[in-house]
Order: sequence, then C-alpha cells, then structure tokens
Amino acid sequence: MPPRTSDIDFTIVPDRAFWVGAGLGLGSAGLAAAVDLSYWTRARLLRTRAALHADFAGGADPDRSTSVSEVAVLVGQGRPALWRNWGAAAIGVGVAFVGSVPEPARATIGVALESQLISGITPHVALTAAANVNPVHSYASLTASLLIGRMPWRPPVVLRDAQPRAR
Repeated sequence: MPPRTSDIDFTIVPDRAFWVGAGLGLGSAGLAAAVDLSYWTRARLLRTRAALHADFAGGADPDRSTSVSEVAVLVGQGRPALWRNWGAAAIGVGVAFVGSVPEPARATIGVALESQLISGITPHVALTAAANVNPVHSYASLTASLLIGRMPWRPPVVLRDAQPRAR
C-alpha cells in the first residue's frame, strides 16, 4: 500500500551525540592513519584527532622516509547533509611532529582544519578531509573511517494521522 499524502517522514535529532572513529587513507605526507573522538551538541562540534602520516618511499631519496604525527583539538559546526548524511567542518590547533629517518622528530604548532561527511546508514562510515598548516611541514589527507557511538541523528520516523484505514 503506498503511503498516504498525510504521512510525515522526519529524522529525530538528539540534543547530544558522541562517537569514536578509526580509519586509513592517503595524503600529501604519504599513507595516513587516524583516530578521532567527537562530541556534538546542537550548538557546537568538539573533536580531537590523532593522526600518523608516513612516506615510506622517501621521495627522491629512498634512504629518507618522512613521518608526520599530529594531535589536534578542533571546534566547529555539524548539520544534516545530502541524502540523510551528516556533514561537519572544524578548525583548531594541532601539534605536529615531523621526522625523517636520519634526523630526530621536530615538534611544531599549526592550524588544524577538517571537513567530514558521515553516512546516514549503518555501519557509519566517514570521509574526512584534514589538513595541518604549520611552518615545518604542512600536509593534507583524505581518510575513510568506521564510526561507533551515538550519532547526531536517529533513524527516520513516519508519523501517520489518526484516521483509521479502510478495509
């Protein structure tokens, strides 16, 4: 039976949500692995991320492999996006540790940027574009993560009017 025109389909949005994610990807600094923790209220999105980027090829010199590690704290906004997905953008501060094989790692502070699109179906998968702009070794990456937690929406609910159905 097709839905009646009086049916209403909407998504319930909770007041608070939290989730953790872990994923892999690629970036300007090589292969990327990231772990993140997110807390969202209707007003703000708070995120922390830890990321590791490794260039095992060493660029032009095969004896020099570069790695970039980062720990960042970000704040931003999140909202429902395309086709029942959820999108977010955040900015913050990140501490990056840049090192090469023959040299010790150097710590530097940079601006952490992030944009994220989360799938509205289970299991929740996020596509995250992240960057850290710093004076030593800026980088950008794209990762795909699996998320677990209380997401910022609930499944759609269909409300029907109180009229009895015809038999």
